[in-house]
Amino acid sequence: MRWKIILGVILIILIAGLLLRTNVGDTYLGFVNNAVGKVTSFFAGILKFPKSSPGNLFSAEISLNREVLNGFKFQLTNTTFLASGNCVNFLINDVQLTAQATCGVTIPTSNGKLEVSEIGSLIVDVQTDSLVVSGSQYAGNLHVNFEILPTSFIISPVEQEKMSIAQATGYVQKLKDDGSIDIVKYLNGEPVEIDNFIGGIRMENSAINMDGFASLIKGKDFTIPV
Repeated sequence: MRWKIILGVILIILIAGLLLRTNVGDTYLGFVNNAVGKVTSFFAGILKFPKSSPGNLFSAEISLNREVLNGFKFQLTNTTFLASGNCVNFLINDVQLTAQATCGVTIPTSNGKLEVSEIGSLIVDVQTDSLVVSGSQYAGNLHVNFEILPTSFIISPVEQEKMSIAQATGYVQKLKDDGSIDIVKYLNGEPVEIDNFIGGIRMENSAINMDGFASLIKGKDFTIPV
């Protein structure tokens, strides 16, 4: 099961790279490959995570409606960020880039903060030493601020102490050590709480998918672990 997660993330990144690639050519793919390496290294770390981990974390797969992240704030630490969509107010070291109807952003390593607005846009304020915006490369000591209304994105790794969601539709799964499903619970517009999540978050096909670890997932009529 977990190898499917890793493979899926790699494929998403590679597809994003092909979609965002312009005449910059192979140098852009170098940035994409760098991001792929960081994301796969993170998920490889998940595979090697101790079975008896601090806080009794368990392996989890979560797939919910797109709106569940609206209003959340995340602290990013050595986080890989990839997204495509509509960008507004894109600043690099306080210099605004030319407005574009659509854009793609690749940041192999970022440190800072990310906020999800009430309409689902990502508001990003990070430091990085390299990024690609729609095929154009930037390098150095970069302070990056922008907002993007995404059609897809990947953020990994992310740590969040508590996520309280008022209305969630989708499913949550607890996995066994071998990656097979131990427990699965379905949600239909119900509240859910996720504690001490660490892992990757991606949006695809208008769904939010979270793959990683958690210490508790609590719904209206269930608690994982029991």
